[in-house]
Amino acid sequence: MYQEAPGKKKLLWGAIMLLISAVINLFLYGFASIVQMGELIRIGGFRGFGVGLLMMTVFLAIPVFYLVASILGISRAGKPEKCKVCQTLGLIMLIAGALSAFYMLYAAMNVASRITIQTIIMAASPVIWPSLFYLGARENWKYAEEERQEMEDRAAREAAGLPPRRFPFN
Repeated sequence: MYQEAPGKKKLLWGAIMLLISAVINLFLYGFASIVQMGELIRIGGFRGFGVGLLMMTVFLAIPVFYLVASILGISRAGKPEKCKVCQTLGLIMLIAGALSAFYMLYAAMNVASRITIQTIIMAASPVIWPSLFYLGARENWKYAEEERQEMEDRAAREAAGLPPRRFPFN
């Protein structure tokens, strides 16, 4: 039905880079959480275990969310009719990345009282891949909506006894 999804490459690249980032963060946060949990158990006993479990859940929820979103993005990159979920997930990741970037810039201003180019690059990094993911999903969804509308118009014209297209040369 579809020739080529227009946002396929953007969505695929964004999803692949987010997948790599999610796997790395999952290992790093998992290792840090386990080490921290061991210390909390040593210091606080059972209460330390509860606090550590809560902390581990919060630390690992974000990379798991990115992992699931990137797998969905990879699997649905060539299927524009199924990209609405990817568009929503991309928007959530984009908002989270923008909030993270603003927090990094705010923290840098509080500590160093100035912003350098390295700080700007570091702050922009959580926004780049989610924005590519979102833009690809949005292009695919817009293409799917246009195709669906064209099919409905064609069916309505045929039901009315008119030619399938409005102009014979299109």
